[in-house]
Amino acid sequence: MGSYVQGNLTNGEEVVVEAKVSWLSQLKFLLFGIIALIVAIAFFGSNNTVVALVALVIAILFFASPYINVISTELVMTNKRVLGKFGFISRETCDIRLDKIKGFSFSQGILERILGYGHIIVKGSGDNTTPFPCIADPLNTNKKLNEKLDEFHEKAKSSN
Repeated sequence: MGSYVQGNLTNGEEVVVEAKVSWLSQLKFLLFGIIALIVAIAFFGSNNTVVALVALVIAILFFASPYINVISTELVMTNKRVLGKFGFISRETCDIRLDKIKGFSFSQGILERILGYGHIIVKGSGDNTTPFPCIADPLNTNKKLNEKLDEFHEKAKSSN
């Protein structure tokens, strides 16, 4: 569980479902990083050190980007609400009480389906939807989220 979620839990609030970002969703960044590293190594052997250094910096950025994407995306359902954050420099957050959530859904393209990740979409009241990108095993995660939401709504109905 990330620091954003940890820092925003209230008294008596417990995480019941935690979604993780898939490392496979970051494959394109890693591939571009490898290509840039190969270019850097090739140019270090020649007299063109400037190109080699630029390629090395680009490779470092492509290798750092997946790490930042994975650690900066958080999505959890607690016994009271859905809490999430994505973004590192520019940040978007989601904080919706369970009684205001209609449900969850997910979307996957062909490559995402092959690699086992997709986008979880939180559907709030009205037209409010918040997508969380690159979530590992979105089918199972979506199922768990909806099951826990159903349990919450059943519990709320029986207490009324």
